[in-house]
Amino acid sequence: MVLPKLQKLLLRSLSCLILIIFSCGYTNITKGTEGVLDVSNLDLASHGVIDVTGTWAFFPNEFIDPLSSAPAMRFLSSDDIWEEDDSLSQYGYGSYRMEITLPETATRYSLEISPRYVAYDLYVNGERVAQNGTIGETAAASQIAYEHKIVHLSGLTSNRLTIVFHMSNFEFPETSLASGRSVGIELWHTEDIQTVSRVRLANNAVALGVYGALCIFCAGIAGLNRRKKDTLFFSGLCLVLFLDVFTLSENGFGVVARASWLFRLRFDQSLTLGIVLTALFYGRELFPHEYPKRVVRIFAIPSLLFIAANLVLPLRFALITFRNDHYIFFAYLVYALVAACVSLIRRRDNAKLLFVGIAAATGLTLAAEYVDLLGLPPESFFMRNRFLVAQYATYFFLASQALLLSRRSAKIETDLRDRSLSLQKASSQIADLNQRLHAENTRMEDELQTTRRLQEMLLPNQDELNVFDHISISAAMEPASEVGGDYYDVLTRNETSHTSSRQHVDNHHVTIGIGDITGHGLESGMLMLMTQMGIKTLLEAGISDIETVLTVLNRSLYANVLRMGAERSLTLGLLDYYYQPPAPSDLQHNANISGAGEGYLRFCGQHEALLVFRADGTVEEYDTIDLGFPVALEEDIGQWVNSLALTLHAGDGVVLYTDGITEAENDRHQMYGLARLIDCIQRAWHKSTEQIKWAVLADLEHFIGDKVIHDDVTLVILKQL
Repeated sequence: MVLPKLQKLLLRSLSCLILIIFSCGYTNITKGTEGVLDVSNLDLASHGVIDVTGTWAFFPNEFIDPLSSAPAMRFLSSDDIWEEDDSLSQYGYGSYRMEITLPETATRYSLEISPRYVAYDLYVNGERVAQNGTIGETAAASQIAYEHKIVHLSGLTSNRLTIVFHMSNFEFPETSLASGRSVGIELWHTEDIQTVSRVRLANNAVALGVYGALCIFCAGIAGLNRRKKDTLFFSGLCLVLFLDVFTLSENGFGVVARASWLFRLRFDQSLTLGIVLTALFYGRELFPHEYPKRVVRIFAIPSLLFIAANLVLPLRFALITFRNDHYIFFAYLVYALVAACVSLIRRRDNAKLLFVGIAAATGLTLAAEYVDLLGLPPESFFMRNRFLVAQYATYFFLASQALLLSRRSAKIETDLRDRSLSLQKASSQIADLNQRLHAENTRMEDELQTTRRLQEMLLPNQDELNVFDHISISAAMEPASEVGGDYYDVLTRNETSHTSSRQHVDNHHVTIGIGDITGHGLESGMLMLMTQMGIKTLLEAGISDIETVLTVLNRSLYANVLRMGAERSLTLGLLDYYYQPPAPSDLQHNANISGAGEGYLRFCGQHEALLVFRADGTVEEYDTIDLGFPVALEEDIGQWVNSLALTLHAGDGVVLYTDGITEAENDRHQMYGLARLIDCIQRAWHKSTEQIKWAVLADLEHFIGDKVIHDDVTLVILKQL
């Protein structure tokens, strides 16, 4: 894997950085008193750095002559702000002076001034050697800056230095030599400061290389595997660290380093919070239970608000946020350490690596920031190199996280390999099951096709419906699946002749049955076949009363449904029609009228509404709820079975249907409805029954459009001629 190679690169880089840190010398801490600093007795060959600190001669509201030796009325420590004395305002201008006595040995010296939120002119022995912003006695004339300065004092002719700061600040609410990100006015041997500058440059170059390589590499991994968000956020963290080093005013890299100090300052301060954001989402991806959404919001929202304030607020107000950015940063460090401890206690995977990395980085960073609380000697190694140590702690953290991601990736790959083997095994089993299911489906499909063919064979064909002399019958059934759940049949009565033992078909007497079985499919189809056979058998047996037919059929179907273990029932209506021809006297009296007889019908059973259409255009609608009970639901339904008797004349007729028609829906979820069915039949009633049937089916198809019908459609039309 590539991540272990990356770990080796980080360890080698850390080794180089440890060698770099030991190249830095020790500082000599001798404080000045009342504007005088005497270091003439120090051996600067072994202590090559002098901190110019202590109490300075202070001249408030005055830019003194740089060569003036006038005594000062006030003395102020470089760490104290002007308002330490209640008589001074925290804004304003003034002068600092420090007289330094150096050893007699002739050497070249350089001054290093850390960046600070002030405007100043620096004079050494009366000569202005450095400038930071623009000084002035008013806010309009003054403009602060934030620059790191290294001044080479090449023209010294004596071992006495008079350092004078003319300083003004009408923006930042704390004006002193110490105001700003760091404190430090140091006097170096020129050769030493040049060496240290090269070391710092090399350190920044190494940092840029490490951060940049990590960022590009992890971004590439995240690009190849978009599911690895932990690698993506780790890449973002490395990118922010890269930009943080790249934008330092003293590093000398790229275009950003040559941009305006204000842009660099705003950008650099915002990157501190960018580290919090990227590290926050990285931790959330690794251990979501230790980084819940509520905590993420608590840190993310203030960080984003502070970033916006850093970038867009006027400088005077942005400086206030600059001073508070680090509170969010250190609060997150503390929480990260607590979350690492919790993940360790809960025994999360790779929690040890996270804990070691965060503990080292957090501990060293906090120690570097609050080093004064440690009570270490000023000349100690840690005191002198505390900020470099904090940076190396960052390297250690990155190395630990690279190892963590490596192990995490290895575990994911192992899990994926195991899952792949499991999936292959499962896939083989699924393939075997699919073959068996395909065979079973083929068998069931054949059975369904056979059942459907049986249904179609048992339905009356049009030739059977055309044998009647005085009535016209048309019917249609369209199942919603392979096997329908609707039933209809048209049966003629077999009457026994008085002159012969043979039977003949009486086309004056017809029985029509229509039913709707719950559901559809094989079970419903079987129940439909049993219903058809049962009714036909009872009629062939000479049982002429349709109420009796319905009651007896119910007992038989109820027993069969129990035996099948199927929860099925049906609504069933039986219509018994008999045509009574006219008497001979009527035919003689109405010689010009053909077929002036009457039709008599009885209807029993609970089904959809019975629709009677009269020749004069009127429609009669009869509710069948009180004429029966669902079949095969109770063992005995005789007490609920009743019948309805009607008379038909020439041009009158009856329409039977199932709810597959009236409850059919279009794409707007509107149902076809009974009113539309009646209206469609009324408009076509003057036509033949076959034409009426096709008019209804065409109107239904037009209404539903592309919508699929989910219920069987059955329609039977009887019209007396």
